[in-house]
Amino acid sequence: MNVRGGERTRFAPGPEVTVSSFNLEGLAVSLSPVRPITGRVTAENGNLPARISLRFLPAVGVNGAPSSAIAKADGTFEFPLAGTVKYWWNFAGLPEGTYVKSAGFRDQDVTHSLLDNLAGLGGDLQIVLSSKAARLNGTGPKGTTVRIWPKIADLGNNVGGMRSVLIDQDGAFQITGLAPGEYYVAAWKDLESGLAESPEFLARFNGDASAVRLDEGGRVTVDVKLIPGDRVAAEIARLP
Repeated sequence: MNVRGGERTRFAPGPEVTVSSFNLEGLAVSLSPVRPITGRVTAENGNLPARISLRFLPAVGVNGAPSSAIAKADGTFEFPLAGTVKYWWNFAGLPEGTYVKSAGFRDQDVTHSLLDNLAGLGGDLQIVLSSKAARLNGTGPKGTTVRIWPKIADLGNNVGGMRSVLIDQDGAFQITGLAPGEYYVAAWKDLESGLAESPEFLARFNGDASAVRLDEGGRVTVDVKLIPGDRVAAEIARLP
């Protein structure tokens, strides 16, 4: 909105803008559009997946649905609707056995960090995929859900890097596409989604879960422990 001689004039709808300068005495405001986030996805082995979709979810003080950007055949993409916020980001449906090996935005490592666009400057997001993801196989109680979460939460992911899968009728499960690192894994009977997706809440059970280390391209098998319902209830009761 522009103020001139006591009259108010509204700007027509357009791209989001940021205030780059402000003159209080003359009420002069200089506006500049928020720049897009652009970048490229490459594959370590040179074989880029056929269709790649990136998702961006506002992470700090903003509620909203994820926005997406589809990469072209050469891996380049553009996210023109980027806002002045920090983003959680991830991929929708990477091929089995593939994980994000590295990611850099404006000369910062964001492999496991939020993408900071608070200044509205946009920038270049370079992502490298590897086809040497780790795999976790295991057994556990039928009718339960296995959850695996990193020892150090993935801050660039809205669920901290947690993955989950149902144990099948034979009491077996498999989780693929895991980045190398140290994890905790356990089985749960009933746990509401809000708590299951909270890295802080899951960390309360690090001592109850099985600790596993996954190497790049590695395969690990584990017999998961069931977190008792009364143990879960006790931690819920301690929540602020």
